Amino acid sequence: MIGFRAWAGVGKTALVNSWLANRVQPNGWRKADLVLGWSFYSQGAAEGKQVSAEPFIDFALRRFGDPDPSLGSVWTEGSGWLTW
Repeated sequence: MIGFRAWAGVGKTALVNSWLANRVQPNGWRKADLVLGWSFYSQGAAEGKQVSAEPFIDFALRRFGDPDPSLGSVWTEGSGWLTW
């Protein structure tokens, strides 16, 4: 997992998209079984906006083959990714 954090508008998404399109994809995705890119654009960047990882966790679990992401909490499901 790779994360980029910087001020809005500095080009984080453009940087990652360029890297994936020009370096990783032409290289056969570097033998990765699955690749998932996700942008948390504007979440938490303004007053009154709450940051939530739930849509990301749900989408990622479905993308990586979980047949029913609704079983268990997002905390339980997400913590399994951090187990090495």
